[in-house]
Amino acid sequence: MTVNPRLLGFAFCMLASVLPAPAWADDARVGSDVRVTVNVEGVSGELRGNVLALLTIYQRRDNAHTETGLRRLHRAAEEEIRSALQPFGHYQPEIEAELLEGEGGWEARYAIDPGPLVRMEEVEVRVSGPGADDASFVEAVRDFPLREGSALRHDVYEQGRLRLESIADRRGYFDAHFTRREVPVDLETNAARVFLHLETGERYRFGPVRFEQDEFSEDLLQTFVPFRKGEPFHSSLLLELQNGLTSTDFFRSVDVDVRDGEAENLEVPIVVTLQPRPRSRYDIGAGYGTDTGPRGTLSWENRRLNDRGHRLFGELQGSLIRRTASLRYTIPYGGQGNEIAFTTGFRQDDPATHRDRTFLLGASLTRDRWGWRESLYVNVLRSEFEVGGVRTFSTVVLPGAEWNRTRSDNPIYPSRGHRLSLEVRGSDSALGSDVSFLQSTLRAKVIRPVGSSGRTLVRAEVGGSLIDDFSQLPANIRYFAGGDRSVRGFGYRSIGPMDEEGHAIGGRHLVTASVEYEHLLGEQWGMAVFYDVGNAMTRLDDRLEQGAGIGGRWVSPIGLVRVDVAAAVSRSGLPLRLHVMFGPDL
Repeated sequence: MTVNPRLLGFAFCMLASVLPAPAWADDARVGSDVRVTVNVEGVSGELRGNVLALLTIYQRRDNAHTETGLRRLHRAAEEEIRSALQPFGHYQPEIEAELLEGEGGWEARYAIDPGPLVRMEEVEVRVSGPGADDASFVEAVRDFPLREGSALRHDVYEQGRLRLESIADRRGYFDAHFTRREVPVDLETNAARVFLHLETGERYRFGPVRFEQDEFSEDLLQTFVPFRKGEPFHSSLLLELQNGLTSTDFFRSVDVDVRDGEAENLEVPIVVTLQPRPRSRYDIGAGYGTDTGPRGTLSWENRRLNDRGHRLFGELQGSLIRRTASLRYTIPYGGQGNEIAFTTGFRQDDPATHRDRTFLLGASLTRDRWGWRESLYVNVLRSEFEVGGVRTFSTVVLPGAEWNRTRSDNPIYPSRGHRLSLEVRGSDSALGSDVSFLQSTLRAKVIRPVGSSGRTLVRAEVGGSLIDDFSQLPANIRYFAGGDRSVRGFGYRSIGPMDEEGHAIGGRHLVTASVEYEHLLGEQWGMAVFYDVGNAMTRLDDRLEQGAGIGGRWVSPIGLVRVDVAAAVSRSGLPLRLHVMFGPDL
């Protein structure tokens, strides 16, 4: 028999129109806007937080549900609550669950009694194999965070387990594996056991280091490798290698890859992939300071004069009181940021207190030593300077050394950090100088947080000179005080011994100190109060000038802007002075 398709379709439509819809279809049509309020009682803190995180009905409480779907989520809730409590040692909770429909909608209630804590009856942590006596493993086993009698905490257990795995990865036990890893729980006695057995396998050693790049010689790059082939593996040395290469500014990216799958005779090859920066770099900068007025900088650098990493850097700087021009040729050596530099330049200073024209030729060796940045240098200075109406020409061969260290938690606006430096320099007629002297300067600045929105800044500078005829000392080697970064409330380099016309001529010694409190009023704006003291002195017992004031702070995207109004407290009439500064704290 042949059935007409059109008649068959018509019959199905008529049948659908007279038959009642199934329950799920009615639920989807009428109950699509069902919502639920979830109340969890009996637990608090981290227990409550984990329950809410795993409770699906709570996570979807703001969604629209069908009644059927809501009941399904409610039925799953009890098991989800049990799973959420077990990591904290609660394996036998009592849970009262209700799902109620009221005039304002649906409410899911869960009253939870977490029940007793599971206690550790036995903790058996073992390390076996060639690395069993490794001090790092011995310490990790001794300090395993779970103890007999303590409550079972799965997160604490995981911390101890992950520490063992981390030690194996850091120290080159790449074949390490757990031969037993169990945490059985006896619900009848409410007790648990830990069985964690690690087999270390052999410790791998460093293999050859291969650099993937085309710009620099292999000999230069190998100087940055802080280990020898065959030495025991340790990941901290790879980080040192990466940091050393990054610090050169030669490379845009440095990727260090441990090829443990390609090891031969337990020696792991290391592959370093380097992406160089552009050969040339140009910088134009501008700024303003009360001491200097408007200032600008123009610089150029060739990062790769050759494949041995030689560099050439030129810079011009100008402001109302200072003009400089310099050219520096740098040669890296020995890796890890070590370099030798040859410098030539000219500087012209014209502050209100003196005039100075200086030509410079210099050589320096800079390296990291004992956590400090050390610079050993010899400069030859040919100066024409005028101080107190007296013009003098001098030639100084100036050897010196400087050590500095800077640490901070934020380069733009640190809440914690410090900067320390010590410089020692001097000259003697035996070197061909017109003047013999010895001079040292110690500088320090420390920043510490106060609460969540404040910080204190304390700085000090102490310097001294040993010289027979002070008048022969060039102006650019003398000490001056006063200004934005010295004693606020006084003009730039205006404090110190004076000539007959009242102009500062510089001093043998220097003492300055400052204490400042800053408080942020929001994320970018703040206020400050400060107190400064200091002087450039002929004798160490000379009077210290004092300045104090208030200021505003703006944490801009490119640096900190400071605007201070300071009073010269030690001067009659409390004269006021505005100080505007831009730049990093450290």
